Amino acid sequence: MNVTEVRINRLKNSNGGKLAAFASVTFDDVLVVRDFRVMNGEEGAFVAFPQRQNKKEDKYYDTVFPLSKEFRETISRKVLSEYNGGKGN
Repeated sequence: MNVTEVRINRLKNSNGGKLAAFASVTFDDVLVVRDFRVMNGEEGAFVAFPQRQNKKEDKYYDTVFPLSKEFRETISRKVLSEYNGGKGN
């Protein structure tokens, strides 16, 4: 499975918060997953995968997750590359 497109929607008024942007990722030109988040962390920007909240337990659970570390890194690298202006794909 390949990442064939990444679309970034930057937040205009994040007021110095951790959330910088949302991303939609297209896989093999046939599947789109929305709500990836680009977050500002202490060690730089990172990608958070889509989650949902279980309100009874007040916990968040991933709704989309790769089964290998390598694929997670590929998705994160491509999202961050697009977020940074498409450099270093």
